[in-house]
Amino acid sequence: MCPSRQWSADHIRPPEQFTAHTAELFSLVEKGELSVRSGGRYPPAEAARAHTGIESRRTMGKLQLIP
Repeated sequence: MCPSRQWSADHIRPPEQFTAHTAELFSLVEKGELSVRSGGRYPPAEAARAHTGIESRRTMGKLQLIP
């Protein structure tokens, strides 16, 4: 078995544990105890520019394509 499959399976089983951890994560974000860094928001027409930023490592955080 591929190590990545084992890792993935270990972190999503049982489903109740995954749900509980996800709820805790979003709760921390809602309370402001955990911040999410956005590296930028791009319209779909600028997806190539967003991808170039990722490849060149000029961005930090997650990039979002916003319709």
